[in-house]
Amino acid sequence: MENQNYDALRAHFNSFDASKLRGSVGENSAISYAAYVLDRIAPPKGSLMLDVGCGDGLIMRAMLVLRPDLHIDGIELAPKLTERAKTNNPQSKIFCGNIMEMDLTNIPKNIIIFFHLVFCNIFLLKI
Repeated sequence: MENQNYDALRAHFNSFDASKLRGSVGENSAISYAAYVLDRIAPPKGSLMLDVGCGDGLIMRAMLVLRPDLHIDGIELAPKLTERAKTNNPQSKIFCGNIMEMDLTNIPKNIIIFFHLVFCNIFLLKI
Protein backbone atom coordinates (compact mmCIF):
# COMPACT_ATOMS: atom_id res chain seq x y z
CA MET A 1 0.00 0.00 0.00
CA GLU A 2 1.58 3.25 -1.11
CA ASN A 3 1.18 6.23 1.16
CA GLN A 4 2.16 9.59 -0.25
CA ASN A 5 2.52 11.07 3.24
CA TYR A 6 5.29 8.62 4.09
CA ASP A 7 6.81 9.12 0.65
CA ALA A 8 6.88 12.89 1.27
CA LEU A 9 8.47 12.39 4.69
CA ARG A 10 11.11 10.05 3.26
CA ALA A 11 11.88 12.54 0.47
CA HIS A 12 12.09 15.43 2.96
CA PHE A 13 14.69 13.74 5.16
CA ASN A 14 16.66 12.44 2.20
CA SER A 15 16.95 15.95 0.77
CA PHE A 16 19.18 17.07 3.66
CA ASP A 17 22.71 16.30 4.72
CA ALA A 18 21.84 13.80 7.44
CA SER A 19 24.84 14.80 9.54
CA LYS A 20 23.50 18.35 9.86
CA LEU A 21 19.80 17.74 10.53
CA ARG A 22 20.08 18.18 14.29
CA GLY A 23 22.19 21.29 14.38
CA SER A 24 24.73 22.00 17.11
CA VAL A 25 22.53 21.14 20.10
CA GLY A 26 21.73 17.60 18.96
CA GLU A 27 24.37 15.62 20.79
CA ASN A 28 24.20 17.81 23.91
CA SER A 29 20.47 17.28 24.31
CA ALA A 30 20.54 13.59 23.34
CA ILE A 31 21.80 12.45 26.77
CA SER A 32 19.14 14.45 28.61
CA TYR A 33 16.37 13.17 26.39
CA ALA A 34 17.69 9.60 26.55
CA ALA A 35 17.65 9.79 30.36
CA TYR A 36 14.06 11.05 30.25
CA VAL A 37 12.94 8.20 27.95
CA LEU A 38 14.75 5.56 30.00
CA ASP A 39 13.18 6.92 33.18
CA ARG A 40 9.71 6.70 31.63
CA ILE A 41 9.97 3.23 30.08
CA ALA A 42 12.19 1.74 32.84
CA PRO A 43 13.58 -1.19 30.84
CA PRO A 44 14.68 -4.17 32.92
CA LYS A 45 18.38 -5.02 32.84
CA GLY A 46 19.40 -6.66 29.57
CA SER A 47 16.25 -5.68 27.68
CA LEU A 48 16.09 -5.98 23.91
CA MET A 49 14.45 -2.86 22.51
CA LEU A 50 13.29 -1.52 19.16
CA ASP A 51 13.40 2.20 18.34
CA VAL A 52 10.76 2.93 15.68
CA GLY A 53 11.73 6.01 13.71
CA CYS A 54 15.26 5.99 15.11
CA GLY A 55 16.41 8.84 12.85
CA ASP A 56 20.16 9.36 12.99
CA GLY A 57 20.50 7.09 16.03
CA LEU A 58 21.84 9.72 18.43
CA ILE A 59 19.12 9.12 21.03
CA MET A 60 19.69 5.38 20.73
CA ARG A 61 23.44 5.86 21.19
CA ALA A 62 22.86 8.08 24.24
CA MET A 63 20.55 5.47 25.75
CA LEU A 64 23.26 2.85 25.31
CA VAL A 65 25.83 5.14 26.96
CA LEU A 66 23.52 5.48 29.96
CA ARG A 67 22.48 1.81 29.95
CA PRO A 68 25.16 -0.36 28.31
CA ASP A 69 23.28 -3.48 29.47
CA LEU A 70 20.55 -2.82 26.88
CA HIS A 71 20.47 -3.87 23.25
CA ILE A 72 18.60 -1.47 20.96
CA ASP A 73 17.83 -2.00 17.27
CA GLY A 74 16.11 0.55 15.05
CA ILE A 75 13.82 1.10 12.10
CA GLU A 76 14.02 4.32 10.08
CA LEU A 77 12.05 5.47 7.05
CA ALA A 78 14.71 7.66 5.38
CA PRO A 79 17.73 5.89 3.84
CA LYS A 80 20.16 8.75 4.65
CA LEU A 81 19.17 8.71 8.31
CA THR A 82 19.33 4.91 8.34
CA GLU A 83 22.96 5.04 7.20
CA ARG A 84 23.73 7.68 9.83
CA ALA A 85 22.08 5.54 12.53
CA LYS A 86 24.19 2.55 11.45
CA THR A 87 27.33 4.67 11.76
CA ASN A 88 26.29 5.93 15.20
CA ASN A 89 25.33 2.43 16.42
CA PRO A 90 27.49 -0.24 14.77
CA GLN A 91 26.47 -2.78 17.43
CA SER A 92 22.77 -2.47 16.52
CA LYS A 93 20.68 -3.73 13.64
CA ILE A 94 19.16 -0.77 11.81
CA PHE A 95 16.46 -1.46 9.24
CA CYS A 96 15.30 0.95 6.56
CA GLY A 97 11.61 0.99 5.78
CA ASN A 98 8.13 2.00 6.75
CA ILE A 99 7.07 0.04 9.84
CA MET A 100 3.46 0.36 8.68
CA GLU A 101 4.29 -1.49 5.47
CA MET A 102 6.83 -4.07 6.68
CA ASP A 103 5.76 -7.66 6.22
CA LEU A 104 7.04 -9.40 9.31
CA THR A 105 5.38 -12.69 8.33
CA ASN A 106 8.06 -13.41 5.70
CA ILE A 107 11.00 -13.40 8.10
CA PRO A 108 13.13 -16.53 7.59
CA LYS A 109 12.48 -19.18 10.26
CA ASN A 110 16.10 -19.12 11.43
CA ILE A 111 15.86 -15.43 12.37
CA ILE A 112 14.01 -14.67 15.57
CA ILE A 113 12.98 -11.10 16.23
CA PHE A 114 11.96 -10.54 19.81
CA PHE A 115 11.87 -7.30 21.74
CA HIS A 116 10.95 -6.61 25.33
CA LEU A 117 10.07 -3.00 24.51
CA VAL A 118 9.16 -1.12 21.35
CA PHE A 119 9.31 2.65 21.60
CA CYS A 120 9.46 5.74 19.45
CA ASN A 121 10.71 9.19 20.38
CA ILE A 122 9.22 11.25 17.58
CA PHE A 123 7.18 9.38 15.03
CA LEU A 124 4.54 10.59 12.61
CA LEU A 125 1.71 8.22 11.96
CA LYS A 126 -1.32 8.79 9.81
CA ILE A 127 -3.96 6.10 9.59
